[in-house]
Amino acid sequence: MLIVLLCFISRLPQLLSDKLLLDGDECVVAIMTKHLLAGKDVSFFFYGQAYGFSFIECLFILPFFALFGISTICVKTSMLLLWTIGVIFLYKALTAISRNTTTSLILILTFVALPAWAVWSMKARGGYLTAFTVTSIILYLLFKKENNAPFTYYIIGILVVLVYQSQPLWLPGLIPLLMFKGFENKKRLLQMAIPIIILSLAFLLIKQSLPQFYVPKDFISLQESIKNIPRIPTFLYASQHGKYFFDQVQQPDNITALCAILLCAITLTLPIIALISFIRSGKITLFTVTTLSIVLTLSYTIISEKLEPRYLLPIAGFTFLSLQVFLVERPSVAKLFYPVAAIIIVMGGCSLYTFKNFVFCKTSEKPFRQTLQYLADNNVHYTYCNDNLLTWQIIFYSKEQVLCHERFLPGRYPEYTHKVDSAYNAGAKTALVGFEQEYYGLDIRPSLTMNGFFILYNPPKTLLQKNFRFW
Repeated sequence: MLIVLLCFISRLPQLLSDKLLLDGDECVVAIMTKHLLAGKDVSFFFYGQAYGFSFIECLFILPFFALFGISTICVKTSMLLLWTIGVIFLYKALTAISRNTTTSLILILTFVALPAWAVWSMKARGGYLTAFTVTSIILYLLFKKENNAPFTYYIIGILVVLVYQSQPLWLPGLIPLLMFKGFENKKRLLQMAIPIIILSLAFLLIKQSLPQFYVPKDFISLQESIKNIPRIPTFLYASQHGKYFFDQVQQPDNITALCAILLCAITLTLPIIALISFIRSGKITLFTVTTLSIVLTLSYTIISEKLEPRYLLPIAGFTFLSLQVFLVERPSVAKLFYPVAAIIIVMGGCSLYTFKNFVFCKTSEKPFRQTLQYLADNNVHYTYCNDNLLTWQIIFYSKEQVLCHERFLPGRYPEYTHKVDSAYNAGAKTALVGFEQEYYGLDIRPSLTMNGFFILYNPPKTLLQKNFRFW
């Protein structure tokens, strides 16, 4: 109960902030849920992609929409519930490693206070929270004392596929632990492999019919990525202070920065300690394996062309798992760690409060809705937008009264782009909409500006064709 309360109370400043807003990708998941609720569409994956298993996130949002209506707060609260379940299972995994519940509780309370998860604990971003929660369940199943049941490793195999389909960033950290537990009894490897193979083939067949609006291309070759190795500490630091949006990294306040530095120090120190222990003893222990999870999770950042801190969301969970094993092996160190944990919890709590002012967008919900209502009142229900994220914010926050056309076809949801183009060709009133001064290379003289947005009524096709594709 204490863990659940802390998870929700620590996020109240953000939930009650007037700056709370869904980003474009969150709006996609919200609209997917809205369609599911209406019986219109059932999509297992993020619209327009053959990856990002989002169905579980939709299922969590669904009852909130049904009971309380469609809103930002419902999306955020339901995602916080999903994350909290993951935190609980991570705590159960820690207690399965050690009967010392005091250390486990201190570690999980420290985890909850991390600024790294301040924003992302409530983000419906197409599989990230699903992957975190399912990974926590896998860790619990791996380490619980009663894991010899014949079906346990079949379940783990199923869950591994779910992690891969949701967000495979968690797999590099999981694989060493799966192999370590699997080689204790090689039957376990077979039990995991059977559902992994069957379900992977099933998903492969399902994906054949899915549209591919977006395929990530921001990864570079291994040869080119060598130069990114020195970037790892910077990548880690940005991920731990949590104040970023995609590759736009903000400057954290002093408390958040110090909290992040402490976490970075712990994360980078544990593998060094494990390496020294291995050199001295020549033995591969559970501690060695957990630090390998840390190293592998850090290492995949080098193939990312941009510094995208969210790619290291898995690191904290594996760090705290490794730290638990380390403290179990060295009880005397645990007493020294408690004051450090207390400092991180206090600083983390202060840091989480500052996230009530965290902004990633040039608008907030109230003026945004006013602008969209103005469009609807002026009989503008079909728009074009250069910003692919703003596109989905327009659709969601207008309650689908104002549909929006992305730059590329067929779009994440082809029905919308088709309707906009059809309306445009039929002579209906349309508009090109965006943030002021963000014209994406187009020579635009807006019809009007309001609340930080520009609106160009009935844009000529010669202008639109420079950035947009038409049906």
